[in-house]
Amino acid sequence: MLMSPTGIQSFAITLLAIVGAYIAWQQKQIAAEKLKLEKFDRRFKVFDATRSFLAHILRTGNVDAEQEREFWIATMDAIFLFDAEIDRFLEDVRLRAINFPVLNQERAQFTERRMEAFNQFKKDLETLPGRFSKFLKLRVH
Repeated sequence: MLMSPTGIQSFAITLLAIVGAYIAWQQKQIAAEKLKLEKFDRRFKVFDATRSFLAHILRTGNVDAEQEREFWIATMDAIFLFDAEIDRFLEDVRLRAINFPVLNQERAQFTERRMEAFNQFKKDLETLPGRFSKFLKLRVH
């Protein structure tokens, strides 16, 4: 059974349309994966800046204005990358860090409050992976 030239042309056009649609679908998938990786990179930078900031506070027992400013700059885009809970958490860490040096005074009430603040920073660091995990998971094929 032979196909007419018109039938062959119709078949070829249909085949090209199917191949074109498949290529377009693949390009869409690739673009989506690229976007996911770009978001992951930006989110991980915020996570890493937070982890480093908290580790510095725990290691040195202090934070200065420059470190707080660098943390704020590194995390200021969090509102666009994460949910409101993470954004509030980062703002809370920053505000507590701003007040932390004040608690370094020698009076007993400040010493107790300083220890509470220090322990909260420690807890923040320990719970950091859990807070960020849903935003930093990449789908494995």
